[in-house]
Amino acid sequence: KHRVSEAPAAFERARSLLETRLQRAPDDASLKVNLAHILARLENRSAAKALIESVQVSDLRRDSGIVRMAFVYELLGMRDKALQVITSMKDMGIPVDLRHPVFEELQKDPQYIKISPSN
Repeated sequence: KHRVSEAPAAFERARSLLETRLQRAPDDASLKVNLAHILARLENRSAAKALIESVQVSDLRRDSGIVRMAFVYELLGMRDKALQVITSMKDMGIPVDLRHPVFEELQKDPQYIKISPSN
């Protein structure tokens, strides 16, 4: 319970730090995805959406950043975009690990079932 009450302050600190880092490196796609995640958690949906949509999967160098991109789209309720990112991961041969609870509903989606590794 205590950790939940501290979450908004932690997200605000992270937002501030990421914004500062992004000012120094405005083209850093990983920073954009991480900041979009924090903004989504803070329920600043319009800013999160604008930021995440400024990044292409090909801009990201690490698999974890690509998974986070799908995560942000799912947090924002943009399932089609999340599925596009997951499809890109599959096409690039990147293992798709969606064990986070935010992906539970996505995994039941017929579109996901069609592209899931088990098919």
